[in-house]
Amino acid sequence: MLRFAQAGNVGRGQCAIAGISANSEDPSNDPKHSDEWSKDREIRAQLIRWLCEDPQAMQLVGPSGIQVMGARIIGGLNLDLVRAFFGISLVQCSISDRVSPLGAHLGWLNMTGTKCGEIYGPGLVTGAVLLPNVDSSGWLELDSAKIDGNLYARGAHFRHGEELPSGSMAIFSRS
Repeated sequence: MLRFAQAGNVGRGQCAIAGISANSEDPSNDPKHSDEWSKDREIRAQLIRWLCEDPQAMQLVGPSGIQVMGARIIGGLNLDLVRAFFGISLVQCSISDRVSPLGAHLGWLNMTGTKCGEIYGPGLVTGAVLLPNVDSSGWLELDSAKIDGNLYARGAHFRHGEELPSGSMAIFSRS
């Protein structure tokens, strides 16, 4: 991720672009084809966690937060209980495993167009959760989450092999 944000990426904005194109509509950035992406588009999930929990590393992240487009995130993204003053944007990325911001405090969580496993965020405290066009192979769980702004998931797909427990429902409230 740090390699994508290097000086050679001048002109691409504040986002670390992992692919060959900064255009989100470019087919080369479609995470449905991430198995064809080269290894140089990979980011270890532990690096993202480290940036969110190490006090010295956190000082290196600006107010625009962590912003990545078109990367394959290796390993489950465990953000459990992190407290970051900034947000995380993983746009059109591929995360084969679980994304877990359980009890995390984040500025925002943006996973627009990302292909991922289950998103497990009970107790998440954040300004916004943006999940448009997410393609998840598991559940979305945000039980007891506090989202001060928007929860947006237009076009998102969440699948799981089991049926929902009897009497389950989605409850959204704004306080």
